[in-house]
Amino acid sequence: MLMTPPYDSIATSAEWQLGTTAIESDFAAVLVSTISSDGNLRTFRFILQRHSDSPYEGCWLTEAVQVLEQVQVSGVRKPATVEELSVD
Repeated sequence: MLMTPPYDSIATSAEWQLGTTAIESDFAAVLVSTISSDGNLRTFRFILQRHSDSPYEGCWLTEAVQVLEQVQVSGVRKPATVEELSVD
């Protein structure tokens, strides 16, 4: 499943970025965006659950991955550095 579209971009993308994480009790949602070498941006929501039974007690395991969007991007701009944002 991981090596078929649209999930293949998680493993094969040229770039990825970890986004917002929301935690409520033993559940969490994490946003992950990928940019493929051909310029496709895909965003996924990982749903995690913290387990309380052995052998995974205290571990966060992936329960689901949801595809949120795919867009074509051109001229992706990297975030500015601290030096670029400083004012003289």
